[in-house]
Amino acid sequence: MLNFRDISHRYGEHAVLSGFSLELHPGERIALMGPSGCGKTTLLRIALGLLQPTEGRVENTFRKTAVVFQEPRLLPWQTALENVNLVLGGGKATLPKAMEQLKALGLEAAADKYPGELSGGMQQRTALARALALEGDLLILDEPFKAMDEKLRWDVIAKVAKTDAAILLVTHDEAEARALGCRILILFSN
Repeated sequence: MLNFRDISHRYGEHAVLSGFSLELHPGERIALMGPSGCGKTTLLRIALGLLQPTEGRVENTFRKTAVVFQEPRLLPWQTALENVNLVLGGGKATLPKAMEQLKALGLEAAADKYPGELSGGMQQRTALARALALEGDLLILDEPFKAMDEKLRWDVIAKVAKTDAAILLVTHDEAEARALGCRILILFSN
């Protein structure tokens, strides 16, 4: 379970979150929506331990958490295949599984390309392939589909929807949230 308890966070004098509480249970899917600056990405960073809340606490009892940030965050000196394989241990024995994830997202032809040789949408699909390869029981997604063209985006969403993982999604697109089977929570700016 991912449990936010009375989370508040400030950037200097600016409060972005105030007394936020939420529980995400295994298999559950929640989408956070709201205007820019209302704290959606801040909540994800707190959930991942990348940011400490000003007040409150978060507890994550999920076994493995996989994440896709707004930016792909790929290692530029590694190929697409190597980037995916990193979460599998990086050895030769796991390369077939890494390739399987790339194929699932239509990237088999890009396996030997470096991130700088990939389009923004291809980089984002590689980041998604990496997260799915981890087979986490919690999948945290921060606007992961925005760099993809329309048809491809819906194909990728359909593949992500098949995971058994709990999902915490940040999106501005209600249709994406619904396609992933998410309960939608709207956050408002303070």
